[in-house]
Amino acid sequence: MTHFTAFDDSCDSSALLGIIVNICTFPSDVQCDAKQIRSNIRNSWAHCDFSEWSSTKYANSFQLMEQLVKHLRLNNREENKILGELNKWENKREYIQTLCTEGENQFIRVQKELRASENDLQKMLARVQKLEIESKKHEEKIENVSALTTSVSREIEDLKAVVKRQEEDHIPKNIQAQYNREIQEWKNDEATFLETRATKHILTSLLSNDVIIVTGSSGCGKSSNIHHAALYLHERFGYEIIPVLTGPSDIINYNNENKKQVFVEDDICGKESINLQTLFMWRDYSEKLEKFFKTVDNDAENERDGKISELSGSKLLISCRLHIYKEAQFKLLKLLTRKECNLLSPEWCLQQQERMNMMQKYLPGDIDFIDNVKHVTDDVDFFPLICKLSKGKSFDEVIKLLTAPVDSITKNLNHIVLNNKAQFCALVLCILFDDGFNTDWLMLKSAPDNKKCKLVNIVKEFEIDLSSEIARNTLKAGFSTLDETYFKRRGKEYRLIHDIIYKMAAIICGNHLTECFIRYAPTVFIRDHFIFESIIEASANDDLVILSIDKEEDYF
Repeated sequence: MTHFTAFDDSCDSSALLGIIVNICTFPSDVQCDAKQIRSNIRNSWAHCDFSEWSSTKYANSFQLMEQLVKHLRLNNREENKILGELNKWENKREYIQTLCTEGENQFIRVQKELRASENDLQKMLARVQKLEIESKKHEEKIENVSALTTSVSREIEDLKAVVKRQEEDHIPKNIQAQYNREIQEWKNDEATFLETRATKHILTSLLSNDVIIVTGSSGCGKSSNIHHAALYLHERFGYEIIPVLTGPSDIINYNNENKKQVFVEDDICGKESINLQTLFMWRDYSEKLEKFFKTVDNDAENERDGKISELSGSKLLISCRLHIYKEAQFKLLKLLTRKECNLLSPEWCLQQQERMNMMQKYLPGDIDFIDNVKHVTDDVDFFPLICKLSKGKSFDEVIKLLTAPVDSITKNLNHIVLNNKAQFCALVLCILFDDGFNTDWLMLKSAPDNKKCKLVNIVKEFEIDLSSEIARNTLKAGFSTLDETYFKRRGKEYRLIHDIIYKMAAIICGNHLTECFIRYAPTVFIRDHFIFESIIEASANDDLVILSIDKEEDYF
């Protein structure tokens, strides 16, 4: 190689080996070694694939390179130096291989540990997944249980609602609607109701009595007092109010042991005379009713204090005309006569101050007017009714009403009969349709079939043509004008404001339209208020409808 010059860094090992192989100056054994080194070592290492370099290949490569150095026939010093360098590289290779082997072993151990960890992790993940699945199933079970609980709760609430509705619906809807209308009228009347000594006595008597009967004459406040007591029980103690409309069967049919109930009966066993059929019905039911209404044994001192903290048990509040209550047959009904409050008795009748307070309820603000009136008030039994009739009247009209109430009312009714055809017709319709007259019926298509013929025949007496809108409106005005004086209105339905007014108006109108009243008046009214002219003189019977001889055949 000493014969060659101009070598630089561009002449790498591959180029040198190529020179040796291709220049014939070099011995053949050197060229053969160089060719093998170039192909088997240099090129293989330049494009290294470590999978090919086994320990044997490494050892053979160093032997071949030592063989080349020896065939070059260098001086001993150069040869030994190069062989020493090769020996160092071979030893480094073995050391590196050892390190690699150890690293590989460590890597294998780490890899095994990682694989083991991975397996553990996979097992853990599988367990977690299993736990998640079980948790999900558990949550689904909880949700199902929760949904089931909610469903059961709803069913329980629905059942409670059904039971409550059954309890509330133990009265047919149409009957309950009628009760509600009746009770609403009582509530409306509360605005002008005055609590008197008698009222307080009735309320405190509820503590030790389940049955209370309030007696007196028509118009003295019997009904208003028991209505007030029923509303008191409802508002203060949660009682259900049941107006008794058809007799004691209402109490039997609508009694509910799960509720506090107060039954209210107005004008029991008749008004003008005792109704024996009704009396016998109460007598027949008395044994069953005894189970519902029992005398309560409470401290009488509490009753005197007038303080009621709690009440229980069913209550029965009754109003009764005094003359009927005094009938010997009525006295046999022990259940109904346990506790009486007579509004005409000295103990419970209206005092002068109570009368003035009551009048002021209907004439609020007219203090001077009240002071003047109190000096002319007669001791009439139906003073509460007079107060109601005085609403909207002038001072002179109220004075006449208070000093001579019957004459004043009679005079006004006669004036209507003689001078106002529409109001006269309205009075007659309300009397002959004693269960109430609805002004919508004036449009005949709106009237019930069983009332049309009766309605048409009555208005014919007044020469009123119901096919005429003007005639209908005039008649409606007759109803509205008499509202709150002689009529009380419920929606579009009118009826007479009180029994006294009903009787007085019926007698006056009946004497003017005798044939019409024979045909359409309630049978009870005909029984109690019709009399033959041939039997008694008319002048002595102003409270009866007089039948002339020529009407007797129609009557029978």
